[in-house]
This record gives sequence, C-alpha cells and structure tokens, in this order.
Amino acid sequence: MLPNTGEPVTTLDAATLALFSEKPATYYQNVTSVPDFATAAQLLQDFWKRTQSTPIDGVISADPVALSYLLNATGPLSLRTGDTLSADNAVQLLLNEVYLRTAPTPPRRRTRSRTRSSRSRPPLCSTPSRRERATPRS
Repeated sequence: MLPNTGEPVTTLDAATLALFSEKPATYYQNVTSVPDFATAAQLLQDFWKRTQSTPIDGVISADPVALSYLLNATGPLSLRTGDTLSADNAVQLLLNEVYLRTAPTPPRRRTRSRTRSSRSRPPLCSTPSRRERATPRS
C-alpha cells in the first residue's frame, strides 16, 4: 500500500482540478476518480516515485472478475493482511469484504424514552379517531 503524501505528487491540468480538486494527486486512493486511465496510471507512477525506492515499469488495471481469471491460471496470492486472494474469493473480497472491514463504526445514537417523547411532542400527522370522524364539523 502506498502512503499518502499529504500534498500533490504532480500538477494537474485546469480541467481535472476544476472537476476533482487536487485529491487525485494527493491521495492515491482517488487516482481512479479521474476517468482517463492514462492520467490515473501516471498519477500512480508519480506516487510510487515519490514514496518508494524501487523503480516501477508500468501500471496495469484489471477488474476483480478479470483478476479472478488470472488467479485461476497463476494460483492464489498471499496478502500482507494474512488473507489469501484466490480465483474463488477475489470478487467477494475486493468488491464487498474490503469495504466492510474498513468501514468506520457509525456513531452511537442517543436514545430517548418512548413515553417521554410521545408526551412531549404532538405527532407529525395523525388519523382522526372514529369519534372525530363521526362528529360533524360546524
């Protein structure tokens, strides 16, 4: 995983800045928000150059389904997380589980006593009782 630099690794053109601000050049997770793969790949290379000591030859992209086909041919990969990425779990892990694992915990909601809140506030809307419906209005 690449570390975020906290500052842009390169200067973006005016159109990209207008649409996306400096985030794609500042946070590596945002490089693919730019819908041009050549630009996204160059941004990743710039991040790599700024944060790693080894050179990079290029950048490839594969969706999780295509990656699962590659893993079927090459065999599973051991990840730093301790997980094994395989043809059988690549799609589920990359499109679902990774988000569940990294999702922030929602804040706890304050609860109120139901009886107290129902007495202190009138309902937003109500249906008339039978007596109210039967009583003609004057």
